[in-house]
Amino acid sequence: MTTALVEVERPRPSLGTRSRSHAIALGVIVALALVLYAWGMDTADLRNTFFSVAVRSMSKSFQGFIFGSFDTAGIMAIDKPPMAFWPQVVSVWIFGFHSWSLVLPQVLEGAAAVFLLHRTVRRWAGENVALLAALILALTPITVVINRTNNTDTLLVLWCVAAAYATVRTIGAEASPRSARLWLMQAALWVGCAFTTKMLAGWLVLPSLVLAYLIGRRAGWARRMIDLSWAAGVLAVSSLWWVTLTTLWPGSKPYTAGSTDGTTWNLIFVQNGIRRIVGVAEAASSSSQGGGHQSLSPAAANVVTVGKAIGAAFNGGALGLSRIFGRIVGGQIAWLLPLALLLVVVALVSGLQARRNGRPVNRFDAGVWAMWSSWIVVLGLLFSYQQGTYHAYYTTQLAPAIAAVVAGGLALLWRRRKEPGWVSRVLPVGVVLTAGWTWTLVSRDTAYYGWLRWAVVVLAVIAVGALVMKRADGPALAAGLAALLLAPTVWSVASAVHPATGFVDGAIPTAGPAGWNFGGQGAIPAPLQTFLRTGELPGGSLFSSNRLAPKQQALLNYVAAKAGGVRIPLAVEGGGLRAENYAANTDMTVVAMGGFEGVDDVPSIAQLAELEARHQLGFVLSQPPKGGFGGFGNTPTALKRMGWVQGNCTEVPSIAYGVPATPPTDVSTLASLVGFGEQTLYQC
Repeated sequence: MTTALVEVERPRPSLGTRSRSHAIALGVIVALALVLYAWGMDTADLRNTFFSVAVRSMSKSFQGFIFGSFDTAGIMAIDKPPMAFWPQVVSVWIFGFHSWSLVLPQVLEGAAAVFLLHRTVRRWAGENVALLAALILALTPITVVINRTNNTDTLLVLWCVAAAYATVRTIGAEASPRSARLWLMQAALWVGCAFTTKMLAGWLVLPSLVLAYLIGRRAGWARRMIDLSWAAGVLAVSSLWWVTLTTLWPGSKPYTAGSTDGTTWNLIFVQNGIRRIVGVAEAASSSSQGGGHQSLSPAAANVVTVGKAIGAAFNGGALGLSRIFGRIVGGQIAWLLPLALLLVVVALVSGLQARRNGRPVNRFDAGVWAMWSSWIVVLGLLFSYQQGTYHAYYTTQLAPAIAAVVAGGLALLWRRRKEPGWVSRVLPVGVVLTAGWTWTLVSRDTAYYGWLRWAVVVLAVIAVGALVMKRADGPALAAGLAALLLAPTVWSVASAVHPATGFVDGAIPTAGPAGWNFGGQGAIPAPLQTFLRTGELPGGSLFSSNRLAPKQQALLNYVAAKAGGVRIPLAVEGGGLRAENYAANTDMTVVAMGGFEGVDDVPSIAQLAELEARHQLGFVLSQPPKGGFGGFGNTPTALKRMGWVQGNCTEVPSIAYGVPATPPTDVSTLASLVGFGEQTLYQC
């Protein structure tokens, strides 16, 4: 590993010596990524239905395209910047609104990230290392499942890898002062695009890129500060142009979901910024308004208890360093993370030893190592201690750095495996460490490809034996790589060929066994097992890929027949989570009341009154303003909105659209807990 940091005279990998076999190998890896990401994409599944509905609305108006409007009436914009959805809109314009036209841009973006990581690592460590890094990224389980959906993280990762590539070009020895500045400005541009894709998440790689530049650039401090100033200007413009545009937009504009004041500034820097990191106090539950658990049956109380545990699992488990290795997140991203951290430590220690011995440092290598290593450390710590909303699929942003560190570190250890000294003993230790960690991960649910434990152990024994004896290089290399990659490969392929459903399909994508995302809650009641598998609840479907229950379809048909030509035929209380499936199954305008989770002041009481006065509002699907057991929508704003609907609109009995009233069940308790209880239709 010392070689990576201190040998100034070590020649850079030649970019002109790529053989035909290298080109074929890269083509195979990219093709593998395309197949994994695209497998089965032509289904009726709209993945993240909330975003899919928004893409369709964005395709129908210029203002909707700019703001990311959820509805064609322009009442509410989604709680994300629109850049990730613009390629999907273009795809819908060309091919029409289908599940595969929504996912096609994601498939291409994911494969492009694999290709671009290869080009980045190739400039640092050579062709073979770059191929290994590209393969690791392509086979990372959480990366595979996120690239099969229409979430924002696929494009986010592509921009981050593009920024890393530009940074490597900046600090390369071949870069002239002018070229270095231009490449640094390009890196800032890609980070700005990442910001306009997923807000502050796009800036998380900034410390790593700046550190790489400061360490790796061969220029005086004055020159480096000037170049960074230029890059900061590009970063500011490329990051904030959309925020500024939406702020200065003349006339009426959609309310930004997830914000407290309807502005994109508040969404980005407060709601999805500070509060994502430090958390936010939960809104008072409706138990303070007369609800409570004291009247529940034992079975219903069990449902509530398990439901709360499932809700807690959404945030990836308890805070701390163990979170990213825990049951919920570990199988998604952490297969090679212990090995990557070991390689980072080895690189740091060997570099410090070299400096102490007076040997010069290769600044380019040191800069690149600093970039990838700090990328892992900074993002890993943030994901481990983030107190606000957090999902396991966020960790796909770690995948490029893990792939680069593991590929580069293994290659360097392989070159020094027969040399004297402690570094030569790290490689077999790394294989043993990874095999043991794989055993731990697979053992958490042996019903899901449990044989992988034994296969990895056998491969690790072969590899370590050959390494210790310092012979049979071919078998050692093949067995070692197979031991490292077999388990995540099986998880990735299985998750592509047999994707999960319900919670872990589309909105909250998760690789591995069904229910993995909930941390193994133990004895789950039968109704909840169905719920976890399908996402079905009495009052609707939760993250269930645009499915409507028969009674929901009957209600939608009734509204279509009775609403006439009003501007807004249907508004649904409970936010996008309640409205998305209705909107996905009709060409009518469906408005989500309350933003994403039903807690926002949109539409406001004044807006509702104006819509009613102008006869622009047909029906509202609401619920009694007394709440249930907490969950979505139980805030003063939402309760006032529900009260207005009851006071100004007329209740439509369910029998009017052919659905008789049904008695409550135990699973209805969970539905109320998460804000998915039965709703009532009102005609305005």
